[in-house]
Amino acid sequence: MASEFVASQYFANIHNLPSVPTPPLDLITYLACCQLARILAEAYLNPIHLDIDLVRYNEALDKHQSGLNEQQEGVLFEKFPPSGDMVVHRPSVFVDAGGQVLLWYLPGAIHSNIRVGLSLQAMSS
Repeated sequence: MASEFVASQYFANIHNLPSVPTPPLDLITYLACCQLARILAEAYLNPIHLDIDLVRYNEALDKHQSGLNEQQEGVLFEKFPPSGDMVVHRPSVFVDAGGQVLLWYLPGAIHSNIRVGLSLQAMSS
């Protein structure tokens, strides 16, 4: 039920639609779901397009690439130079030149009450 609510609220957020009806969830879960949907929508609406094509990069790798072959690393660096440093301050989705999603950056996606609960649970295990 919570996941359906997050998906529906996310859709409403990205399409600027009214909020969906409140499901029968406890308050903490409801707030956490709203926060997650909002952060996901913000990331979706803030794509960061990168110049690298991950499919081409993957094809250029040896099957058993270790990352320890300096010559191979140099070839890859020349063929796929880094686009530079960037600092990201808000939720974003990183997309390669071929349109493939590489990474969702979702700071604050997990509500603080949920994080505390997970931390306490991990400490008791």
